[in-house]
Amino acid sequence: MKQSFDQNISKTIRTQEMILPGDSVLVGVSGGADSLALLFFLYLHREELGISIACAHLNHNIRREAEEDRQLTRNFCEQYEIPFFSGTADAAAYAAAAGMTVEEAGRELRYRYFSALTRGHGFSKLALAHHLDDQAETVLFRMARGTGIYGASGIAPVTKNRKMTVIRPFLNVHKEEILKWAGYHKIRYCEDQTNYDLSYSRNRIRGTVLPELERAFPGAGANIGRFAENAADTVRLLDYFLEPELKGLIHQEKDLTVIDGEPFQADEGLWAQSGFRAELIRRACRTAGIRRDLSRNHVQKIMKLFGSPGGGYINLPGGFQARSESGRLSIAAAEDINAEEKIGPYEISLPAEWDSEYYREYKITEDHMMLAVSARPFPQDVAQAKKDYRTTLYYDNITDSLNLRNRAPGDYLFLGSNGGRKKLSRFFIDRKVPRSERGKIPVLAKGSEILWIPGMFRIIDRNAADGNSNIQTYYFKLEGYENGR
Repeated sequence: MKQSFDQNISKTIRTQEMILPGDSVLVGVSGGADSLALLFFLYLHREELGISIACAHLNHNIRREAEEDRQLTRNFCEQYEIPFFSGTADAAAYAAAAGMTVEEAGRELRYRYFSALTRGHGFSKLALAHHLDDQAETVLFRMARGTGIYGASGIAPVTKNRKMTVIRPFLNVHKEEILKWAGYHKIRYCEDQTNYDLSYSRNRIRGTVLPELERAFPGAGANIGRFAENAADTVRLLDYFLEPELKGLIHQEKDLTVIDGEPFQADEGLWAQSGFRAELIRRACRTAGIRRDLSRNHVQKIMKLFGSPGGGYINLPGGFQARSESGRLSIAAAEDINAEEKIGPYEISLPAEWDSEYYREYKITEDHMMLAVSARPFPQDVAQAKKDYRTTLYYDNITDSLNLRNRAPGDYLFLGSNGGRKKLSRFFIDRKVPRSERGKIPVLAKGSEILWIPGMFRIIDRNAADGNSNIQTYYFKLEGYENGR
């Protein structure tokens, strides 16, 4: 039995190209039989595979016995000299704040912790102990919630995103096989009693639905696993044909995943198919980092939101949010999509009298943004290339100190000699600047009067309009800012 189990897992690792020589693998371990068996399997085969391994354990503070799980896992790692990382999190508090179940919160916190360790310590892979029974449970769970073909494909043996690569070597073996293998090696493990609590929906599927299906249709769990593999084949085929059509429709703007809305106005070809639009939304959600499978209801709500002329937002699983504004859809973690980039206020201190040699630079952000002020024109070649990120102010018209900052209540601007005065909020609406972007835009202000919005608005001075070239002028340029519209 031991030999066939080892051969089966080794074959899975090879055929799926889960592990390559030289990989450093972090193993997520709860202290249960499955994860400790995976850790020990990789330990036994580390030289054959040409890898190094380490163990990570997160205490969710849900169970009183959680400290026993952590200590057992630590002792196991010390026995075999495996590097051990442990952390703690409050899953119940996180669930309440994010509006999700404690189960979902626990998974989200685990992935966040494992992802941070993977990036921080340079691990090339994260290994998790999902098995065939987990696969069947997940497919049934998703189908009951109204999933599509992607959700029906279940848990993938290898998943990659911008943050880490996750592998699941046990995905083709049953829990019973893992328990027998762990028993053969005399592995001590903890039994999580919450696995038998039928108040959790997954536990009801695991403890009642799947056993009944097995009694009615022997081999049902394995058949559901094969169904997931067939669905995954279909997904790969769809990806192959749809990739050229979807390419370029989704793009990143810092922490936001964005779909521009123009293609949604089309009513012919693929765009006439609701399934194509739905797939674009699902793909954008996956790109944004939403791991939980979206139901058809979620997708339809997003499509309705996208078509709403007034825009708005909806909350999505895992603490994410979709926001529709000005003909485009943004998807990101709620704290990212609503975040304002704090700028200033930075007081721009000009000399009491105009100084023909004056030059000063202001460091605006830690990474790249810088404001330069000069009495002399900046080189024309650069000015021509980035003219929207430069402006001029005539010294005699600057009666108060200037500030570079974010927007503030009461801000206004003058739109030339005929444009009149306009509130900054109205200006942003007229220019169709998404609400989520307005608080991130730097403005140069004299009190509440906006003199310059880099990339969008430059005050037109009457002296310039009259062609007066003898006015004392200060030149401003903002470098490292690329969000102007």
